[in-house]
Amino acid sequence: MRKVFCVIIILLNLSKGISQFNLIAEKTNGLCYLGMDNPLYLCSSSTDLSNIELKTDNGKIDKNDGSLFYFRPAFIGRAKIRVFKKGKEVADFNFIVQKLLPNIILENYKGDSIPINSIPFLIGLRAEFTNLIICGIQMDIKSFKTLIFRGDTLLYNIRNEGRFFSKETKQMFQNLKADDTITFVKILCKLPYGLVELDDKHYYIK
Repeated sequence: MRKVFCVIIILLNLSKGISQFNLIAEKTNGLCYLGMDNPLYLCSSSTDLSNIELKTDNGKIDKNDGSLFYFRPAFIGRAKIRVFKKGKEVADFNFIVQKLLPNIILENYKGDSIPINSIPFLIGLRAEFTNLIICGIQMDIKSFKTLIFRGDTLLYNIRNEGRFFSKETKQMFQNLKADDTITFVKILCKLPYGLVELDDKHYYIK
């Protein structure tokens, strides 16, 4: 499935050609993301887009239909995309490639404070992108540790495989009291470009 990003900006042609081309990327400041198909829209106010080809020095570009291209970078850093018409270079654009890391939330609860009567309904963790709609990207939480603190005292430290809470973790939750803290650490998540450790996540019991 192709990936869909929702914020659109226009990156103006930087250097070549009499005809003015615009390359539209669905992210800000010329950013593209490693291991993902970044949609790029090519347009021109004065030149038809037949016999157009895009080439890059970082990864590959596939044409979908008409002016829509998908750019999949191969490494972090800079990427130059060149526009060719009938074999002649007519424009070029520069992008910055970086990793996009998701945030961790509870599967069926939003917020950083959890009412104690909601504890029985917690089922696991989920990775998501904040303020960015991305479809079709596989994000698998492989494992994490659950720590429970009462004040400064560590009460429990349990490793969990997969993204759903184990039976042992759910039993541990039954002992929670108001003002306890749940901290998820060592969260390993499989993303398109590899296995990464995500930031710790803290929840407060009220």
